[in-house]
Amino acid sequence: MKMNPGGGGFSYTGPCHPPGPRPQPEPLASREPAPPARPEPPATPPHLDPASVVVFRSVADAYELEGHQVRMLVEACQALDRAEEARRAINSDLTVTTRLGELKAHPLLLIERDNRTAFARLMGQLGLRSEPRQRSDR
Repeated sequence: MKMNPGGGGFSYTGPCHPPGPRPQPEPLASREPAPPARPEPPATPPHLDPASVVVFRSVADAYELEGHQVRMLVEACQALDRAEEARRAINSDLTVTTRLGELKAHPLLLIERDNRTAFARLMGQLGLRSEPRQRSDR
C-alpha cells in the first residue's frame, strides 16, 4: 500500500489476484438446477370401453396433463361410453310407441345427446392446444 500524495488515504497498487493461473468460473450450465422430471402419463382407467381407451390414451400420451385435467378426461371418456351404450340400446328404433299408441322419440336419444354434449364440453374445458406439447420421454 502507498500513501496517496494528494491527500489522506491509501491506494492499493499490488496485483488484483494472487500470482499463478486465475481460477476459472464454474460453467453456467452446471450451476442451473436440473429441469423437473416429467410425470409419467396417467394410467388408463380399467372401466372404460375400448373406444374411450383410445381417446384417453391418445390425449394422455400427447399432452402433459395436470391432476384436474386427468379427472376431466376420465369424465369425458365416461360420457362417451354412456352415449355409445345408449346408441347401441337404441339400435335402429328411433321411436317408441306409448301406451296410448302414439309414436314418440326414443328416451335414450336424450341420454345419448346429453352425454355427447358433456363429452364435447369436457374436452373443450381441458384447454388443450391444437399442437400437443412433446413429452420429454420421446
